[in-house]
Amino acid sequence: SEAPTQPTNLSSSNETTTSADITWTASTDNVAVTGYNVYVGGALDGTTASTSYSLTGLDPATTYSVAVEAFDAAENTSTQASIDVTTLSPPDEEAPSAPTDVAASNVTDSSADITWTASTDNVGVTGYDVYVDGDLDGSTTSTSYSLSGLSPETSYSVGVRAKDAADNESAEGS
Repeated sequence: SEAPTQPTNLSSSNETTTSADITWTASTDNVAVTGYNVYVGGALDGTTASTSYSLTGLDPATTYSVAVEAFDAAENTSTQASIDVTTLSPPDEEAPSAPTDVAASNVTDSSADITWTASTDNVGVTGYDVYVDGDLDGSTTSTSYSLSGLSPETSYSVGVRAKDAADNESAEGS
Protein backbone atom coordinates (compact mmCIF):
# COMPACT_ATOMS: atom_id res chain seq x y z
CA SER A 1 0.00 0.00 0.00
CA GLU A 2 3.07 2.28 0.05
CA ALA A 3 3.53 4.60 -2.92
CA PRO A 4 6.94 4.99 -4.61
CA THR A 5 8.96 8.16 -4.06
CA GLN A 6 8.59 11.02 -6.49
CA PRO A 7 11.02 10.93 -9.47
CA THR A 8 13.74 13.57 -9.09
CA ASN A 9 16.11 15.53 -11.32
CA LEU A 10 13.63 15.65 -14.20
CA SER A 11 15.29 17.26 -17.22
CA SER A 12 14.94 17.56 -20.97
CA SER A 13 17.53 17.37 -23.73
CA ASN A 14 17.87 16.97 -27.49
CA GLU A 15 14.99 19.36 -28.18
CA THR A 16 14.05 19.67 -31.86
CA THR A 17 11.11 21.37 -33.55
CA THR A 18 8.90 18.32 -32.89
CA SER A 19 10.55 16.21 -30.15
CA ALA A 20 12.51 16.13 -26.89
CA ASP A 21 14.07 13.53 -24.60
CA ILE A 22 13.13 13.43 -20.90
CA THR A 23 15.26 11.82 -18.18
CA TRP A 24 14.98 11.53 -14.39
CA THR A 25 16.47 9.83 -11.37
CA ALA A 26 14.78 6.57 -10.43
CA SER A 27 12.15 6.43 -7.70
CA THR A 28 12.30 3.93 -4.87
CA ASP A 29 9.57 1.75 -3.37
CA ASN A 30 9.29 -0.60 -0.38
CA VAL A 31 8.71 -3.48 -2.84
CA ALA A 32 9.68 -2.35 -6.36
CA VAL A 33 9.00 0.40 -8.87
CA THR A 34 7.29 -1.14 -11.90
CA GLY A 35 7.35 1.85 -14.25
CA TYR A 36 6.65 5.50 -14.91
CA ASN A 37 3.71 7.36 -16.43
CA VAL A 38 4.62 10.37 -18.57
CA TYR A 39 2.04 13.14 -18.99
CA VAL A 40 2.11 15.99 -21.52
CA GLY A 41 -0.26 18.85 -20.82
CA GLY A 42 -2.04 16.74 -18.20
CA ALA A 43 -2.80 13.85 -20.59
CA LEU A 44 -1.05 10.48 -20.35
CA ASP A 45 1.43 10.32 -23.24
CA GLY A 46 2.95 6.93 -22.42
CA THR A 47 4.47 4.55 -19.92
CA THR A 48 8.04 3.32 -19.59
CA ALA A 49 10.02 1.01 -17.32
CA SER A 50 13.21 3.07 -17.80
CA THR A 51 14.19 6.51 -16.49
CA SER A 52 14.02 8.13 -19.92
CA TYR A 53 11.30 8.87 -22.43
CA SER A 54 11.18 10.41 -25.91
CA LEU A 55 8.42 12.91 -26.62
CA THR A 56 7.43 13.02 -30.29
CA GLY A 57 4.77 14.66 -32.45
CA LEU A 58 5.14 18.01 -30.72
CA ASP A 59 4.46 21.39 -32.33
CA PRO A 60 7.39 23.73 -33.11
CA ALA A 61 8.13 26.69 -30.83
CA THR A 62 5.72 25.46 -28.14
CA THR A 63 6.14 25.02 -24.39
CA TYR A 64 4.73 21.82 -22.90
CA SER A 65 4.18 20.94 -19.25
CA VAL A 66 5.60 17.42 -18.80
CA ALA A 67 5.05 15.37 -15.63
CA VAL A 68 6.37 11.97 -14.56
CA GLU A 69 5.04 9.72 -11.81
CA ALA A 70 6.31 6.34 -10.62
CA PHE A 71 4.05 3.35 -10.01
CA ASP A 72 4.49 -0.06 -8.40
CA ALA A 73 2.93 -3.50 -8.99
CA ALA A 74 0.05 -2.66 -6.64
CA GLU A 75 -0.71 0.43 -8.80
CA ASN A 76 0.33 2.86 -6.08
CA THR A 77 1.56 6.07 -7.72
CA SER A 78 4.01 8.68 -6.53
CA THR A 79 3.46 12.42 -6.65
CA GLN A 80 4.36 13.89 -10.01
CA ALA A 81 7.57 15.67 -10.85
CA SER A 82 7.10 18.24 -13.60
CA ILE A 83 9.11 20.35 -16.00
CA ASP A 84 8.38 22.73 -18.88
CA VAL A 85 9.83 21.66 -22.23
CA THR A 86 10.03 24.07 -25.17
CA THR A 87 10.50 22.85 -28.72
CA LEU A 88 12.71 24.74 -31.15
CA SER A 89 11.47 27.21 -33.72
CA PRO A 90 11.72 26.10 -37.32
CA PRO A 91 14.46 27.77 -39.34
CA ASP A 92 13.46 30.93 -41.18
CA GLU A 93 13.93 30.16 -44.86
CA GLU A 94 11.50 32.70 -46.31
CA ALA A 95 12.95 35.84 -47.89
CA PRO A 96 11.33 39.24 -47.33
CA SER A 97 9.32 40.84 -50.12
CA ALA A 98 11.20 43.17 -52.46
CA PRO A 99 11.12 46.86 -51.52
CA THR A 100 8.75 48.83 -53.75
CA ASP A 101 8.40 52.44 -54.86
CA VAL A 102 12.15 53.11 -54.77
CA ALA A 103 12.55 56.84 -55.51
CA ALA A 104 15.23 59.53 -55.48
CA SER A 105 14.74 63.03 -54.08
CA ASN A 106 16.85 66.03 -53.09
CA VAL A 107 19.21 65.22 -55.99
CA THR A 108 22.29 67.47 -56.18
CA ASP A 109 25.44 67.22 -58.31
CA SER A 110 27.03 64.88 -55.69
CA SER A 111 24.20 63.38 -53.56
CA ALA A 112 20.65 62.03 -53.51
CA ASP A 113 18.17 60.76 -50.95
CA ILE A 114 16.66 57.34 -51.71
CA THR A 115 13.33 56.20 -50.19
CA TRP A 116 11.18 53.08 -50.60
CA THR A 117 8.13 51.31 -49.24
CA ALA A 118 8.90 48.85 -46.44
CA SER A 119 9.20 45.14 -47.18
CA THR A 120 7.33 42.42 -45.29
CA ASP A 121 8.60 39.09 -43.96
CA ASN A 122 7.10 36.06 -42.20
CA VAL A 123 9.37 36.71 -39.18
CA GLY A 124 10.60 40.28 -39.57
CA VAL A 125 12.73 42.56 -41.75
CA THR A 126 15.96 43.55 -39.99
CA GLY A 127 17.35 45.97 -42.56
CA TYR A 128 18.07 46.96 -46.14
CA ASP A 129 21.16 46.88 -48.34
CA VAL A 130 21.50 49.70 -50.89
CA TYR A 131 23.33 48.98 -54.15
CA VAL A 132 24.69 51.54 -56.61
CA ASP A 133 25.48 50.17 -60.06
CA GLY A 134 25.41 46.65 -58.62
CA ASP A 135 27.87 47.35 -55.79
CA LEU A 136 26.86 47.48 -52.11
CA ASP A 137 26.96 51.12 -51.01
CA GLY A 138 25.67 50.64 -47.45
CA SER A 139 22.99 49.30 -45.13
CA THR A 140 20.20 50.83 -43.08
CA THR A 141 17.33 49.77 -40.85
CA SER A 142 15.08 52.58 -42.09
CA THR A 143 13.30 53.03 -45.43
CA SER A 144 15.57 55.84 -46.55
CA TYR A 145 19.24 56.21 -47.42
CA SER A 146 21.46 59.13 -48.42
CA LEU A 147 23.88 58.66 -51.30
CA SER A 148 26.96 60.88 -51.37
CA GLY A 149 30.14 61.17 -53.41
CA LEU A 150 28.26 61.00 -56.70
CA SER A 151 29.72 62.48 -59.88
CA PRO A 152 27.90 65.38 -61.58
CA GLU A 153 25.84 64.64 -64.70
CA THR A 154 26.13 60.86 -64.18
CA SER A 155 23.29 58.35 -64.20
CA TYR A 156 23.28 55.68 -61.48
CA SER A 157 21.29 52.49 -61.07
CA VAL A 158 20.14 52.19 -57.44
CA GLY A 159 18.63 49.02 -55.98
CA VAL A 160 17.46 48.07 -52.50
CA ARG A 161 17.25 44.58 -51.00
CA ALA A 162 15.51 43.70 -47.73
CA LYS A 163 17.04 41.17 -45.35
CA ASP A 164 15.89 39.29 -42.25
CA ALA A 165 17.65 37.90 -39.16
CA ALA A 166 18.35 34.59 -40.93
CA ASP A 167 20.18 36.47 -43.73
CA ASN A 168 17.43 35.74 -46.24
CA GLU A 169 17.52 38.47 -48.83
CA SER A 170 14.72 39.76 -51.06
CA ALA A 171 14.82 40.42 -54.76
CA GLU A 172 16.07 43.86 -55.59
CA GLY A 173 13.65 46.75 -55.77
CA SER A 174 14.85 49.55 -58.01
